[in-house]
Amino acid sequence: MVFKATPSTLKILIIDDDRDTCDLVRSVLEKENYQVLTTTQPQSALRLLQHEAVDIVILDIMMPDLDGLSLLEALRRETQAPILMLTALSDPRVMQQCYHLGASDYLVKPFAMSQLKERVRRLAEKIPPRMVPDTSWKAHFRLDPQQNLLLYNDTPILLSPTETRLFQFLMDNAFHEVAWESLYHAGWGDEILPEATARALVENTIRSLLYKLQPESGETLLIQSTMGGYIFLPE
Repeated sequence: MVFKATPSTLKILIIDDDRDTCDLVRSVLEKENYQVLTTTQPQSALRLLQHEAVDIVILDIMMPDLDGLSLLEALRRETQAPILMLTALSDPRVMQQCYHLGASDYLVKPFAMSQLKERVRRLAEKIPPRMVPDTSWKAHFRLDPQQNLLLYNDTPILLSPTETRLFQFLMDNAFHEVAWESLYHAGWGDEILPEATARALVENTIRSLLYKLQPESGETLLIQSTMGGYIFLPE
């Protein structure tokens, strides 16, 4: 099924290894009523695009794990959505290379937020029709929160109430990076604990979930750690 996004449903993906930049740009764009996804992990962006209908991509160039130029080239094989490069590099040769690899626009840091909003508005006019995202993975994960029971590929797995709450949150945000703080609030509510204690609770619960889901070592982890939290990759 193909449909074209309206302004109120337009979805933007921000890829930047700097969490502060992600949060700032997301805050600005959400005030413009855009839906915004962020990731600090370049590799996870490619997996996300296989399951999410994204209308615009905002991409940093200088990242440690996979440079933005290589990712730009890979992204162009996954999506025709306009791509806006955000970078501190003002070298015309780099700019020309970005356009050659398929970038739609190029904005040099530091920039005014009014510039960012105007660039996004212009790119929104170029949005192509998009496909409805594939959610077939959900058939392999059937969670009963009342019974704290997960059917993973039809195999019953008994979870603790906290594991159930965390896994429900991860399923609801599949292919999206989620901060450990968000997972803590999903599992333990508003209970106030020292940061180290809260983080340890999340880490131990994720470790327990992985042991129940994937007891065999060597498998690609369904729940992977990121710089700021975790990401659930069901496929």
